[in-house]
Amino acid sequence: MQTLFEQIASEHRVPVGLVSDALGRNRARIDAAENLPFILLYCFGAAAVARMIWRRYPPVEHGWIPGAIMALFLSLAFAAGGTMLGEVWSWIAESHRIGNSHMSDRVQRLWWVRHQTGLFTGAVAVFWLAAAHAACFIRSRHSPPSASPDA
Repeated sequence: MQTLFEQIASEHRVPVGLVSDALGRNRARIDAAENLPFILLYCFGAAAVARMIWRRYPPVEHGWIPGAIMALFLSLAFAAGGTMLGEVWSWIAESHRIGNSHMSDRVQRLWWVRHQTGLFTGAVAVFWLAAAHAACFIRSRHSPPSASPDA
Protein backbone atom coordinates (compact mmCIF):
# COMPACT_ATOMS: atom_id res chain seq x y z
CA MET A 1 0.00 0.00 0.00
CA GLN A 2 2.87 2.36 0.77
CA THR A 3 4.21 1.96 -2.77
CA LEU A 4 0.75 2.65 -4.16
CA PHE A 5 0.36 5.76 -1.99
CA GLU A 6 3.76 7.03 -3.09
CA GLN A 7 2.92 6.52 -6.76
CA ILE A 8 -0.43 8.31 -6.43
CA ALA A 9 1.20 11.14 -4.46
CA SER A 10 3.87 11.63 -7.11
CA GLU A 11 1.34 11.58 -9.97
CA HIS A 12 -0.85 14.20 -8.31
CA ARG A 13 2.02 16.14 -6.70
CA VAL A 14 0.63 15.91 -3.16
CA PRO A 15 2.17 14.64 0.09
CA VAL A 16 1.91 10.90 0.74
CA GLY A 17 0.13 11.57 4.05
CA LEU A 18 -2.69 13.31 2.20
CA VAL A 19 -3.20 10.27 -0.02
CA SER A 20 -3.24 7.77 2.84
CA ASP A 21 -5.56 10.00 4.90
CA ALA A 22 -8.04 10.10 2.02
CA LEU A 23 -8.42 6.32 2.03
CA GLY A 24 -11.82 5.30 3.28
CA ARG A 25 -13.42 8.72 3.00
CA ASN A 26 -16.31 8.66 0.63
CA ARG A 27 -17.15 11.57 -1.46
CA ALA A 28 -20.62 12.79 -0.55
CA ARG A 29 -21.37 14.34 -3.94
CA ILE A 30 -20.24 11.25 -5.83
CA ASP A 31 -22.24 8.97 -3.53
CA ALA A 32 -25.32 11.14 -4.00
CA ALA A 33 -24.90 11.22 -7.77
CA GLU A 34 -24.49 7.46 -7.91
CA ASN A 35 -27.35 6.55 -5.58
CA LEU A 36 -30.01 9.24 -5.98
CA PRO A 37 -31.33 7.85 -9.30
CA PHE A 38 -31.93 4.44 -7.71
CA ILE A 39 -33.55 5.96 -4.63
CA LEU A 40 -35.96 7.91 -6.84
CA LEU A 41 -36.67 4.79 -8.90
CA TYR A 42 -37.42 2.89 -5.68
CA CYS A 43 -39.80 5.61 -4.49
CA PHE A 44 -41.73 5.57 -7.77
CA GLY A 45 -41.85 1.76 -7.71
CA ALA A 46 -43.08 1.70 -4.11
CA ALA A 47 -45.82 4.21 -4.95
CA ALA A 48 -46.92 2.16 -7.97
CA VAL A 49 -47.04 -1.09 -5.99
CA ALA A 50 -48.92 0.61 -3.13
CA ARG A 51 -51.54 1.89 -5.58
CA MET A 52 -51.88 -1.62 -7.04
CA ILE A 53 -52.46 -3.06 -3.55
CA TRP A 54 -55.35 -0.72 -2.81
CA ARG A 55 -56.84 -1.17 -6.28
CA ARG A 56 -56.76 -4.94 -5.79
CA TYR A 57 -58.07 -4.79 -2.21
CA PRO A 58 -60.30 -1.69 -2.04
CA PRO A 59 -61.35 -0.99 1.53
CA VAL A 60 -64.95 -0.42 0.45
CA GLU A 61 -65.23 -4.05 -0.71
CA HIS A 62 -62.79 -5.94 1.52
CA GLY A 63 -62.24 -3.70 4.54
CA TRP A 64 -58.84 -2.39 5.61
CA ILE A 65 -57.30 -5.63 6.89
CA PRO A 66 -56.44 -7.42 3.58
CA GLY A 67 -54.86 -4.32 2.05
CA ALA A 68 -52.92 -3.54 5.22
CA ILE A 69 -51.60 -7.10 5.46
CA MET A 70 -50.54 -7.03 1.81
CA ALA A 71 -48.89 -3.63 2.32
CA LEU A 72 -47.00 -4.97 5.34
CA PHE A 73 -45.82 -8.11 3.54
CA LEU A 74 -44.92 -6.32 0.31
CA SER A 75 -43.13 -3.54 2.18
CA LEU A 76 -40.73 -6.09 3.65
CA ALA A 77 -40.25 -7.93 0.35
CA PHE A 78 -39.91 -4.73 -1.67
CA ALA A 79 -37.45 -3.23 0.84
CA ALA A 80 -35.30 -6.38 0.86
CA GLY A 81 -35.23 -6.48 -2.92
CA GLY A 82 -34.63 -2.74 -3.14
CA THR A 83 -31.74 -2.91 -0.69
CA MET A 84 -30.08 -5.72 -2.64
CA LEU A 85 -30.68 -4.08 -6.01
CA GLY A 86 -29.42 -0.76 -4.65
CA GLU A 87 -26.15 -2.40 -3.70
CA VAL A 88 -25.80 -3.89 -7.17
CA TRP A 89 -26.66 -0.48 -8.65
CA SER A 90 -23.96 1.09 -6.49
CA TRP A 91 -21.37 -1.47 -7.61
CA ILE A 92 -22.20 -0.90 -11.28
CA ALA A 93 -22.16 2.88 -10.94
CA GLU A 94 -18.83 2.87 -9.10
CA SER A 95 -17.29 0.42 -11.59
CA HIS A 96 -18.42 2.63 -14.44
CA ARG A 97 -17.13 5.75 -12.69
CA ILE A 98 -13.63 4.39 -12.16
CA GLY A 99 -13.54 2.50 -15.46
CA ASN A 100 -12.71 -0.87 -13.93
CA SER A 101 -15.04 -3.61 -12.71
CA HIS A 102 -12.56 -4.93 -10.13
CA MET A 103 -13.85 -3.52 -6.83
CA SER A 104 -11.47 -5.24 -4.35
CA ASP A 105 -11.36 -3.28 -1.06
CA ARG A 106 -13.36 -0.39 -2.51
CA VAL A 107 -16.57 -2.35 -2.05
CA GLN A 108 -16.38 -1.83 1.72
CA ARG A 109 -16.46 1.93 1.20
CA LEU A 110 -19.65 1.93 -0.86
CA TRP A 111 -22.59 3.71 0.73
CA TRP A 112 -25.02 0.79 0.28
CA VAL A 113 -22.62 -1.69 1.87
CA ARG A 114 -21.96 0.49 4.95
CA HIS A 115 -25.61 1.40 5.63
CA GLN A 116 -27.64 -1.72 4.78
CA THR A 117 -29.76 -1.77 7.93
CA GLY A 118 -30.61 1.91 7.73
CA LEU A 119 -31.39 1.67 4.03
CA PHE A 120 -33.65 -1.34 4.60
CA THR A 121 -35.49 0.48 7.39
CA GLY A 122 -35.82 3.59 5.25
CA ALA A 123 -37.10 1.54 2.32
CA VAL A 124 -39.79 -0.04 4.54
CA ALA A 125 -40.78 3.42 5.81
CA VAL A 126 -40.97 4.82 2.26
CA PHE A 127 -43.21 1.93 1.24
CA TRP A 128 -45.49 2.45 4.26
CA LEU A 129 -45.74 6.16 3.49
CA ALA A 130 -46.62 5.36 -0.12
CA ALA A 131 -49.21 2.81 1.03
CA ALA A 132 -50.74 5.29 3.50
CA HIS A 133 -50.90 7.97 0.82
CA ALA A 134 -52.52 5.56 -1.65
CA ALA A 135 -55.00 4.41 1.01
CA CYS A 136 -55.99 8.00 1.79
CA PHE A 137 -56.42 8.69 -1.91
CA ILE A 138 -58.59 5.60 -2.38
CA ARG A 139 -60.65 6.49 0.71
CA SER A 140 -61.25 10.04 -0.54
CA ARG A 141 -62.32 8.76 -3.96
CA HIS A 142 -64.75 6.20 -2.56
CA SER A 143 -66.17 8.09 0.39
CA PRO A 144 -69.66 9.52 0.01
CA PRO A 145 -69.84 13.31 -0.18
CA SER A 146 -70.56 14.84 3.21
CA ALA A 147 -73.55 17.08 3.68
CA SER A 148 -72.55 20.68 4.15
CA PRO A 149 -74.10 22.66 7.02
CA ASP A 150 -75.02 25.48 4.60
CA ALA A 151 -77.39 23.33 2.57
